[in-house]
Amino acid sequence: MTAILRVKELRQEIYRLHHDSSRNSVASTLPRSIFDETVATLLGSDQQLNFLAAINEIEPVETDWVRALTSHAYHRLVGPLLQQRQALLHQLTDQILIMWDAVQEFCRWLAGILAAARRRGDEELAGLIWRRVDLPAALTLSLPNWREDLVLTGEIGAVWFSSLDQQWVSIGMTTGVETVEANLADTALTHLLLSAAERPDPIAGVRLRRITFTPGRVEQTCSADELRGWQEKLIRLAGDLAGVAGPAVAGDQSTARKDLPPDTAETGRHLIAILRDLEMQPRTDAPAITAPAFIRFPFAVTGLRNTRALDRVSREIQNHLNLATPPLLAQEGDRLLIDLPRPDRREISYDEIRDKLPAGKPDVGSALAPLGVDLCGHLRLIDFSRPEDAHLLLAGRPGSGKTEWIRTAIAGLIHANRPETLQLTLFDSENRIFSSMRESAFLHAPLIDSPPDAIAALASLVSEMEQRYILMRELGTDSLSAIALRSNRPVPRIFFICDEYTDLFGHDREKRRMVERQITQLGQRSRMAGIHLIIATRHPGRETIRGVLDSNIPARIGLRMTSAIESKIVLSQAGAEKLLGRGDLFFRDISGLIRLQAARLDAANLPQ
Repeated sequence: MTAILRVKELRQEIYRLHHDSSRNSVASTLPRSIFDETVATLLGSDQQLNFLAAINEIEPVETDWVRALTSHAYHRLVGPLLQQRQALLHQLTDQILIMWDAVQEFCRWLAGILAAARRRGDEELAGLIWRRVDLPAALTLSLPNWREDLVLTGEIGAVWFSSLDQQWVSIGMTTGVETVEANLADTALTHLLLSAAERPDPIAGVRLRRITFTPGRVEQTCSADELRGWQEKLIRLAGDLAGVAGPAVAGDQSTARKDLPPDTAETGRHLIAILRDLEMQPRTDAPAITAPAFIRFPFAVTGLRNTRALDRVSREIQNHLNLATPPLLAQEGDRLLIDLPRPDRREISYDEIRDKLPAGKPDVGSALAPLGVDLCGHLRLIDFSRPEDAHLLLAGRPGSGKTEWIRTAIAGLIHANRPETLQLTLFDSENRIFSSMRESAFLHAPLIDSPPDAIAALASLVSEMEQRYILMRELGTDSLSAIALRSNRPVPRIFFICDEYTDLFGHDREKRRMVERQITQLGQRSRMAGIHLIIATRHPGRETIRGVLDSNIPARIGLRMTSAIESKIVLSQAGAEKLLGRGDLFFRDISGLIRLQAARLDAANLPQ
């Protein structure tokens, strides 16, 4: 006999297990469905509604294409879909705004893809329509202890075959309700189904490129080897759902993760025992995941009611496992995530991520810099051209990895730019961090080590911003790329990078008022002019991060801090005081909080 399970049922179970059940589930499904429908139409074959309908009559200028695609997406696709669901909109304002930001980011990405194709000589854009996987999958699954085989049937999902680069691409969005584990599990399921699909396109040894809009774009390419642990877990979950699973076979190691330290399973059993002693009734519902600095153990639990209870659990785990500091714990609905330090912690070098950094465009370079490596081992980037990430506040105590992160960010920016597209203004009162760059062609001004010179440099950047706005008005444009195209000369992005904010003014109130006035001006208006601030401090108290920094610098990196109060001031929540140092960090913007491991770059290896 053969049991049947639909893909839709398995996906629903994935999101039931791995989403924040404390939020309205409609807030997750409705915005995502509107996004998926919009993407499907823009990439589809209906030339009355797809991307061709938006750009056919537009001059082949990428910025103009972005505006045309965005306008088309709103008036012809997203707007009508929202009108049909007006009764629900008052419940979902925040999620709808995130969805619309994701659609705009998708339009920017699509315009870039089309412009790149045109530069390669693909004049006939109608031939570039992507083909969606439209055949249902039928995948037979079995395990030694199952009473019968299981056939998994249904639609693969939003997967496309790109004729541009001959790749399979999964495109989706997240509203912030979904967890890392949910996205990993969904990617593993899509890959499993895609590999089994009967398609005329080549799929042997298929690698799946997943593009997630959060609303910022995150890309990762996954192979079967990288997803095997999750796919084995999904197969077992499918067997449980279909009722075909028998008792576990002794010695079955099929779900063991080869990249986990050998004592991980024993640690997991210890954690279960501790949680049971605390009357939580833990249940393992996903495999442990290894990050460079820690291992994440996910459990479904009951009886965890508030943050105070979470702190108690953390202290109990620290005592039972003899940890130097309390471990980081997070609650997602009825799930508990426990991050324990790895006994064999691995550092990430800049050399490991260099080849993963995207190349910049010849006329405008790139506003992307490396943030760090995520839980899945994928490099995450910050895009300073986005309003929510235009300026960055970086905080951490000595030894947390603050200086190393700044060096890596500079190296990443230089990697994707030329001196004509990137200029740096660097302030370090101790004259130790940037000294190797003294002769760099990327310097906008000589290295700065005195506060008066730094204040003068900020004033100069305010003047430069105003001059650029005048130029944009004269050219009738609102972006650096358009200035470059219409004036036939690149306009460099300028980054003001300060290693210690309090060194700018010391205890001088008048100097502080001057600095705060300049940061306010730049923070509010300089993004479109291509001028960005990276402000770091090792003193993240209320006196330092008060009104001006808090209201004008939206993106935050929190490295290890001295106290939970400091963490709350920088990140709006505690936790950074429990980070492991040496580049272990939290990044927060409007998309939420994510834990990353920064790459390490020594001062002597900073590119020139």
